[in-house]
Amino acid sequence: MYGDILNKKYTLKGLIMVIDFEKITILRKQKGFSIGGLCNLVGICRATFWAWENNKQIPAELNIRKLAKVLKVSVSEISDIKEAQEISQQDLSDAVDSWKLLGN
Repeated sequence: MYGDILNKKYTLKGLIMVIDFEKITILRKQKGFSIGGLCNLVGICRATFWAWENNKQIPAELNIRKLAKVLKVSVSEISDIKEAQEISQQDLSDAVDSWKLLGN
């Protein structure tokens, strides 16, 4: 059933996003997830997953990132989405306070 799945290219507002559903299927099976189980962990219904696989619906980037997290792989391993940059842990409250003073 899944042997003939190809990489899907989704176009949204002129941008193209490539998602490797063949790789997702292989990883899902390797990790022992059923389609329903994977969908539950990602927070989508099976019909949504089916729609993605069959080019009926464009998956949100956030959901592709959730898929990668559940499958314990980098998002770039299952798509052409770049890894998110690490969020700075620097305390910026002093800078914010300075900006507030400039506005008064």
